[in-house]
Amino acid sequence: FPGREGNNDLNIWRADYLGDGQFGTAEPLPMPEINTGANETATATTEDGLVVFVSNHSRAGGGGYDLMQARLSDEGVWTRERMPDGINHFLTDDHIAMDPQGRWLIFYSHREPKAGNVDLWISQRLEGGDWAVPENLGPFVNTTAIEFGAGLSWDAEAFFFSRDGMLFEVSTDSLHSTDRTFPE
Repeated sequence: FPGREGNNDLNIWRADYLGDGQFGTAEPLPMPEINTGANETATATTEDGLVVFVSNHSRAGGGGYDLMQARLSDEGVWTRERMPDGINHFLTDDHIAMDPQGRWLIFYSHREPKAGNVDLWISQRLEGGDWAVPENLGPFVNTTAIEFGAGLSWDAEAFFFSRDGMLFEVSTDSLHSTDRTFPE
């Protein structure tokens, strides 16, 4: 981060797409609006400019790694805010994917109920703009193994995740039409 050489915290950077596979010069998002001196990682962005990212700064919720959201105003000013109650857990929430319209957000969490050590969870965007309390994606995705590394295809029709180091792919439609409950 310019002016902070020698620090080893993680920061979020951006670069403009110039076309034909070319990008402009990368630059960090501003401090303290986004980057803080703690670790900011794992971003997901909507078509209308909402950015959800992971931070371990106490302003995110005081747990481990937590989700935050930010938006760039028409005047070029970043505003960030904590996620609504129920989204972050006191343990880690990380590795995020969000559909381009911002209708849903998937991330891994250690929260209960879970099938394994780490499961993938989904939060739906409510009509008023808030996020619904996350739901475990259930046995369709989660097992007693470790599921993490949420990602989307370029067209948001395929959801990718890792299970114990192996890459898996399912359709995003199937994520919304499967039973999320674990057998007793």
